[in-house]
Amino acid sequence: MNRLLVTLSFLCFLSTALEAQVWTQKASFVGNSRLNASTIADENKVFLFGGRASQGGTIYKDLWEYFPSTDSWANRADCPGAPRTGAVGFAIDSSFFFGLGWSGTSSVKDFYEYFPSTNSWSTRALFPGSQTRNAAYGSCLGKGYILGGASGSGSISSEFWEYDPTNNSWTQITNNPLGSRSNAKSFTIDSLIYFGFGHDFTTNKSDVWSYNPITNIWTQLPAFPGSSRMSPLVVAADGKAIVGGGQQYGVGVVLSDFYEYDPSTNQWTTLANNLIPRRSFPSYFNHNGSGFVFGGRNPTGGSYSDLWQVDFISTGAQENLSNHRTLQIYPNPANQNLTVHFEESGFAPYELRDLLGKTVFSGEIRSGHLFDLSSLEAGVYFFVLNSADKLLTKKVVISR
Repeated sequence: MNRLLVTLSFLCFLSTALEAQVWTQKASFVGNSRLNASTIADENKVFLFGGRASQGGTIYKDLWEYFPSTDSWANRADCPGAPRTGAVGFAIDSSFFFGLGWSGTSSVKDFYEYFPSTNSWSTRALFPGSQTRNAAYGSCLGKGYILGGASGSGSISSEFWEYDPTNNSWTQITNNPLGSRSNAKSFTIDSLIYFGFGHDFTTNKSDVWSYNPITNIWTQLPAFPGSSRMSPLVVAADGKAIVGGGQQYGVGVVLSDFYEYDPSTNQWTTLANNLIPRRSFPSYFNHNGSGFVFGGRNPTGGSYSDLWQVDFISTGAQENLSNHRTLQIYPNPANQNLTVHFEESGFAPYELRDLLGKTVFSGEIRSGHLFDLSSLEAGVYFFVLNSADKLLTKKVVISR
């Protein structure tokens, strides 16, 4: 199947941190466009499951794997249960789980594990909670978590559940401060999992809380600077979270504003509007430090099939940011090889540094140079080029 690879990058300048927030459009999804699909990822695998074509449209049960190193998609075995939208999923210690959701006629509570090595599924413990549609979900420290959700009859849950894959069991945690809500969202940074936004069929929500699985303590974040909303994109990248878009319950207008949360300062920053085309009910995941946003509902009620990657690039000088586009590196994430292009016609000095600042490669290269990465460990690196007396920096992810 032919696919169009679009390499558009957008820079959002963060004046307080001298960082470039870089959005790059990746290869579009080769399956049907959709909203409200479920996505999970670990350091090696990325999966997308289910969703629906549009509000009230066809509901899917297909499973797809995305390969960041080649920017490509592959279809996998369908889930054995009913088609569903608003499902949940966990990637825990190289194990992959999907389930719950809405079949189009009823809430479903079945839960499955997918095995990539055999492209097969097995049934896991039935979810014991009350509501299963459009719950917030995520994983942290080897456990999966589900908050809230709704039924088709108009009831909303305040339940908070933990799934333990080691003994295939569900445990209800009773100290949820968020109350009843549906279409909330979640993201994980380090050892904390965050929940927020959503609605209760009456009020749209804007509060965001962190949960510490070790201490069982909830902490409310500072007030979100934007309007309350349901089903925004909430994606973690490089230790920060980006919130954007979504809509308000009962109002079909898709929002276009974006915000960043930095746990190191416990502060929100307002970003530019429309960093990517506005959407609600998108899917998102974090893979090796980069954030990804897929699909969602477009402003006309249909759905997208696009995929976007977001990264934060530390530069140390604003001049580096404005010249970011003169340095092109691909594929990124990379596996064995990496090609570097830049505007200067002659040789230019470069360094490739790891996260600790150690130089692993250095020398002089011409534009178009092909690097052999086979001697390097998988992980995050920074490529620094001295081109025309300007330092250009770009993050490189090696994924295997």
